[in-house]
Amino acid sequence: MGKDARERESSEPAKKKHATAPSVAEPAEEAKTFEMVPVAECVPEPYRPAPSGVFRSTDPIEALEEARRLVNYVNALIGPKRSLYIATFSGRDCPMNTWWSAVAAPLGVSSEIVETRPYEAPGITKETYWARCVVRNRGGDIIGTAEAICSRDERRWGAGNVDSHAVLQMAQTRAFVAAHRRALALLPVLAGLHPVSAEEMTEDPFEWVPYLDLDAMPDDVKIGLKNLNWGANKARIHLAPFVDADGVIDENRAVAFLSSELDKKNGGAR
Repeated sequence: MGKDARERESSEPAKKKHATAPSVAEPAEEAKTFEMVPVAECVPEPYRPAPSGVFRSTDPIEALEEARRLVNYVNALIGPKRSLYIATFSGRDCPMNTWWSAVAAPLGVSSEIVETRPYEAPGITKETYWARCVVRNRGGDIIGTAEAICSRDERRWGAGNVDSHAVLQMAQTRAFVAAHRRALALLPVLAGLHPVSAEEMTEDPFEWVPYLDLDAMPDDVKIGLKNLNWGANKARIHLAPFVDADGVIDENRAVAFLSSELDKKNGGAR
């Protein structure tokens, strides 16, 4: 055996002695696959409520129950401030624009005056304005529209101390309440009110009076009204100046007024 062969044999044990333990082979990672999805399928569908839907339930009975609970809650909420939301015409309790706002807001119903302009027509001789209002549900669909006018030809708005902007704004208010009535006429009926709004009424044959609970008046006021033998509407008209925004009457002033009216009545009878 040659010298080179002997050196190779002597070196092999040393190599084996210093060799590291073989490592455990890790399992090969599985190849991942991806499914291609069209871009159009990744875009979520927008929320689209029913075109005329204002209640959360699509069941008609449940929707009616929602409406009933809403108007009952609003009636309880306005309580002593009822005169700010409801007016009486010849014994009929009519919703005002504030009442419509109170029931529309919880339903997500909104409105917009889309146009206002001066109005001319045969038979109208004085300053008159025309307005148009649209009412939309929570999804933005139009559920009610209305047009209305207000004119200085009307007795209430023909007074010299009424500014032009007041006539214009009443045209807008009338359009507002009429549009809400067309969209939500069920609500005032469920609330025990006349469906036609107070602002749509005229003096002839109806006469506007604020709502006052005459049965809740102080005893001295009731006695004064009884002595005068006034009807409910006339009593409400004359007592309105003595009632504050919270529906509380100034008893002393009201009694003094009724006493003076009784004196006039008795004096005229003699």
